[in-house]
Amino acid sequence: MVIGVIGNVAALLLPALARSKDSARRTRCARNLHQFGLASQMYWDDNGGDCFRYTFGITNVGQIYWFGWLGPGAEGQRPFDATQGALFPYLQGRGIEICPSLNYSLAQFKLKANGAADGYGL
Repeated sequence: MVIGVIGNVAALLLPALARSKDSARRTRCARNLHQFGLASQMYWDDNGGDCFRYTFGITNVGQIYWFGWLGPGAEGQRPFDATQGALFPYLQGRGIEICPSLNYSLAQFKLKANGAADGYGL
């Protein structure tokens, strides 16, 4: 009888636990987007209201985009340096660029570079 009660309690708690994990992912995603918005606003304030360009130019070994430097090579194997990105100084480093809800193992999500699997359109 005790095992039956424990089984029933577990059956009731598992869906609630899954919903709380989804809620935590949504909250983290919203917080990440909020941080991107704040970083963009600070950039605009520091640059006379001008927005950062999508690309800042080609270097001798890659290209600098608004999100960082991307080196040459095959998808998923290119070197990447986020410190060259326009918003990096305002984001206090890295960590918010990954969307916690996206399943990066799906075929439609490609790693652009080694260590860079950005989920917010980067």
